[in-house]
Amino acid sequence: MTRSTSHPRLSWRHSNNSMSDIESRWAEMSEGIISPLADAAEDVGSTGDIYFGLPLIDHHLRGLRPESLYLLTGFAHNGKTQLFITLVVNNPDKKIILFTPDESRSMVLLKLLAAASNESREEIEHWGARRIRDATNYYIPNIVVIDTSLDAGQIHASMGQAQALLGGPADLACYDYMSQLPDWPDNIPQKARVFKELAKETKIPWLVIHQANRTAARDAHMSMEKMSFGGEQEATAVIACRRAIFTDKKMTSGQKLWEETHPTIHVAIVKNKWGSMTDPMGIKHYIRTPGGLVVPERDES
Repeated sequence: MTRSTSHPRLSWRHSNNSMSDIESRWAEMSEGIISPLADAAEDVGSTGDIYFGLPLIDHHLRGLRPESLYLLTGFAHNGKTQLFITLVVNNPDKKIILFTPDESRSMVLLKLLAAASNESREEIEHWGARRIRDATNYYIPNIVVIDTSLDAGQIHASMGQAQALLGGPADLACYDYMSQLPDWPDNIPQKARVFKELAKETKIPWLVIHQANRTAARDAHMSMEKMSFGGEQEATAVIACRRAIFTDKKMTSGQKLWEETHPTIHVAIVKNKWGSMTDPMGIKHYIRTPGGLVVPERDES
């Protein structure tokens, strides 16, 4: 499937049209595209209304804004899923559509309930269907999960049905993870442009998980250079995360043992068009056990 990166309403050809025809068609299509610059005043200084629930990160990020693409990146096993789940669990009042072609709905449900209840997945598996259903309606009542692999056009088409199930317009869409999009194999920048278009067309923020290149696994420093050719130019913001146990070569065996039972995650904002960036070393947080929810460093509850 091939998608144009130009505005869909401006893709018509006019070589055989008279000037009056062109002006007439332009008048129809330009509504909502052209407006006085002063109309943008409402956006200046505004914030999004979806937050991670992590005060220092939210302070820099200033919320996830409509029509914007956010990339959540990190190397394998470095906490991307925990951070993504934390965002979902901490927004129970928001209508969220999750696209998880690499993971089944049942596994996604287990991870979300574990984080929300701080119970282990093994414990939740023994709850029984009725208790699991009740807990889902209590902790995460406004989630639709689509675990089928869909191309870009099918993703856009599925939004209507998903929003009907949610009972209204979605507030956020998430995709885990970018490489699973079947369009344009091995072309991550083009995949990123697709998600940017989806954010514009659906008028909601999209959070897309993306694997950083292998350089990012070698040390603790997180930067845009480690995402080179990874679609970062299309993003409004890039959130990077790492686990010290996998990235800090100076950790002693005792520190690693402590980290296994008291896991931490460092979160950095390495690109941000609307807010500010953090130190590239990231801000330290805890991963609550056994559920996996990311919490501020001082919150050990």
